Amino acid sequence: MKQQGFTLIEIIIVLAIVTILFSVGSSSYRFLINQSRVQSDVGNLLMMLRMTRQQAILQATTSVLCPSSDDKTCVRDWKLPLLQFNDTNKNKKRDNDEVILNRFEAFSGDALINYPKTQVRFNEHGMANFYNGTFGYCLGDTVQGIVVSRIGRIRFAQDLDGDHIPDVNPNTPVSCE
Repeated sequence: MKQQGFTLIEIIIVLAIVTILFSVGSSSYRFLINQSRVQSDVGNLLMMLRMTRQQAILQATTSVLCPSSDDKTCVRDWKLPLLQFNDTNKNKKRDNDEVILNRFEAFSGDALINYPKTQVRFNEHGMANFYNGTFGYCLGDTVQGIVVSRIGRIRFAQDLDGDHIPDVNPNTPVSCE
């Protein structure tokens, strides 16, 4: 009677192949999850900026988007919850009589978000004036940028020099520092 089964060497080879396939698959899966998160976060930020600009134009006022931990003071930590409000007296802060129009949840996780100002302000014409700049969003090796121009145009930063990092202009890459 012949005994059936697998030899120890066959089992070890199969386990090695399964381990290799699992490690390759899990890193690809992690990459897909990160890419999905980047697209979601950057898309949400773009939507918030466009809503703020639209509010300023429709209400013919100055509309503000800023990070705040106390619903009053705008700070430069763009990972905090974001507030949208109309700054009716144009004093560059939210007063008690200025209603919060939208409150957006904080960005989660280890993403880095950089913007050179404490707030983005659009006037009644939709212009950002001196509150323009570039949002840098970085997660792992992925870098995205959203450019807010002085005239209020909001656009994605493009890779101009082929290094896979979006650029603000030909000499300035998007940065999260």
